[in-house]
Amino acid sequence: MIADRVWVWGSLIAGAIAVLFLAFRWLPPFAALVPDRWELLTGRLAITIVLLTLALLILRTKRPRLSVIPAALVLLVAATALIGHLLDQPRLIEDILIRLPGGAVGGSPGDVISIQSAVWIALLASMILLNQLTGADALVSLLGIVLTMATLVLLSGHLFNTLDPATTPRNVLNAWQASMAFLFLLMGWSGFYSLTGRWDRLISTGPAGETLRSATLAALTVPVGVATFLNLAIGQEWLTPQSAFAALAGLIAGVGVVVAALVSRRLAQTLTTAQTDSATQLWNAAGFSEVGGQLMAAARRREESVAVALLDLNGLKTVNDQFGHREGTRLITTFANLLHTTVRSEDLVARVGGDEFAVIVSGDPSATPSVFERLHTKVADWNRTRATAWQIDYAIGLAVSQPGSGESLDSLLSRADAAMYEDKRRGKREHRPGHTHPSAEQS
Repeated sequence: MIADRVWVWGSLIAGAIAVLFLAFRWLPPFAALVPDRWELLTGRLAITIVLLTLALLILRTKRPRLSVIPAALVLLVAATALIGHLLDQPRLIEDILIRLPGGAVGGSPGDVISIQSAVWIALLASMILLNQLTGADALVSLLGIVLTMATLVLLSGHLFNTLDPATTPRNVLNAWQASMAFLFLLMGWSGFYSLTGRWDRLISTGPAGETLRSATLAALTVPVGVATFLNLAIGQEWLTPQSAFAALAGLIAGVGVVVAALVSRRLAQTLTTAQTDSATQLWNAAGFSEVGGQLMAAARRREESVAVALLDLNGLKTVNDQFGHREGTRLITTFANLLHTTVRSEDLVARVGGDEFAVIVSGDPSATPSVFERLHTKVADWNRTRATAWQIDYAIGLAVSQPGSGESLDSLLSRADAAMYEDKRRGKREHRPGHTHPSAEQS
């Protein structure tokens, strides 16, 4: 799986960066090969990166709880570094905990872990500890979002040369190698968290959550690639710094719009699926209640009449018993298709029960009789030319509200239901809503 590979390779690459620096620093044959500005990645910070790599890899073992040991050591080092900065003696407490060979203790101020780096490693170490020792997955997920934002800020600072070693105080300056290691550590953590399904505690398992989770890796990599390109464009004088920042802001806004559109589309698809009857592709009871409520609210605002009809198929159980459930389903879908093709596009039709359908007709009350007159004609024509052993027979109940009455959908449904059962009781087989009919009520 992609998440598993990101978990492993992100962790290993971060550890490789730190190990490479330590080899440059501690092994004399490699000392002369130290690239420019690599001295900003201190030995202390490199060791904490190695420990975090070890913790992430331990999470893959049969005893993931052991990852708390390296994570706790990292948190201790980060805490002491921050306390040292707070006391304006950044190396005082650190020297007690970590004494590195090669003159690190007693060296330059650059040997300390910067405030930015200390906060970053403290956050990741805390996330690992919380993950293994508590069930606070939502808190861990929130910290992961904060850590992602912090990583992108650090990388952007390096890519746009806003962290100049000549002007930035060493106590807040972190090496670009450290920022890259942080990025890969974060990718490793994201791979682990996605693979174990922990994001579900903060981000739902629905379509929005799926879209956001699938965008996690892109959120970590795309901004870095874009910032790198823009930095190159500035260096080559293809763009001015102002144009580059404007382009980056436009890209961020565009990505936000695209993600929002994707989430909205997935939500709409899922909502439609959840509110659609699978057999007939009409709205189901939940969809009828949701959309029907919206139609009723609109009709009240416009002071329009609303008609609600309930239709019940007669003899469905007999068809199921005599010809099988396949023919019973065919009866349902045939009637649903006739009903759907009869109503107007602005009307609402739904299957609200096994053999029960509902229709809302709003607007001109004179249109209501013609709708069900057309249905009566279509059903009669189908029965006359049918190629089945059964015919379509249904009972109908109709309730119509008067403009401005404010009658609720539940009230109309209740009256339509009573009218439908009265029609079923009488065994009516012809329905002419245009005429006076005992199954059609008006308020």
